[in-house]
Amino acid sequence: MSALSVCRRFGLSGFLTSAVAVLAVAAPWIFSPYTLYLATLAAVYAFGAIAVNLATGYIGILSLAPAGFYAVGAYSAAVVGPHAGDDLIVVSGAAIVISAVLALVLALPVLRLKGIYLAIATFAFALVVQRIIVALDDITGGNVGKSIGTLKVVGWVVPNPTSLYFTVVVVLAIGLVFSFLLRSSASGRAMFMVRSDEAGAAVAGVNARRLKAVAFVLASVYCAVGGVLYGYVVGFVSPSNFDILLTIQFLAMAVIGGLARPAGPLIGSMFVVIVPSVLSAFQTWIPAVYGALIIVVILLMPGGIAGLGAQLGGALGRWRASHAPPSPEEDAEASSSLSITEKKAVR
Repeated sequence: MSALSVCRRFGLSGFLTSAVAVLAVAAPWIFSPYTLYLATLAAVYAFGAIAVNLATGYIGILSLAPAGFYAVGAYSAAVVGPHAGDDLIVVSGAAIVISAVLALVLALPVLRLKGIYLAIATFAFALVVQRIIVALDDITGGNVGKSIGTLKVVGWVVPNPTSLYFTVVVVLAIGLVFSFLLRSSASGRAMFMVRSDEAGAAVAGVNARRLKAVAFVLASVYCAVGGVLYGYVVGFVSPSNFDILLTIQFLAMAVIGGLARPAGPLIGSMFVVIVPSVLSAFQTWIPAVYGALIIVVILLMPGGIAGLGAQLGGALGRWRASHAPPSPEEDAEASSSLSITEKKAVR
């Protein structure tokens, strides 16, 4: 089956997702060690993009808290890891519990806000987490940072970068599948209803506040797991890793990939990780590049890269409709109208 026929049958998003899946399996054998590291980092960052997708794309919460929850996950690997044998399941479990409790406590007052006020409140949470990490220097290492040990999975030591890459990819695949199932479930449809018309959703019996809290907690869980994996991939964490730039990166990944589309975070994370490597000589310009890309995507590709297929298909359909020859029924109707006009003219 040709690439064009695959695009026509499954859409550009499905084709890109399939291509990325094939590339992900073959990556260790076709990429250099550094490129494989970038691919692992892109997969790790995708968790934060999924969190933005859940909160903003699915239910319409403009949250800037993912960097804070990401830090919770990373420092769980640094602090809890040595006491738990650096086991992925134990450390991730601890990070999930801590992040979920924090998210639930934060959601109670914050989700009463909307728009820019909600964004500022959630961003303040990320700043508070960063300052707490600095203040607890005896535990977290403060501004100096803290090293992280070697990852284990149920006692099995992840021996090399290739094994670490596949571990991250497997966990990410589970997260993406859950995100896709949530989107197509009754709860997912209720989330989209709340995002489109919260008042109408309330009339239909949807508890918008409770659903927003669930989405907010789920987003924090994704960030926590991503933060844990980030810590083990990088091997070192410091407060500067979780600043405003990380928040901008997550937003850029979600928007460029395609908000409210399950494949969007994966595509966006790959794109955003590639840009800094290409512009390595212009590090100070990277935030400006992210901002410019977000503006371009919003103006020209509202559905992101993942939604480009549907956008092009709609444009092609409109073009075909405008250039299609008239049908026999339309010809007959036009002839009938012309005859009536001619008769009136003769009279």
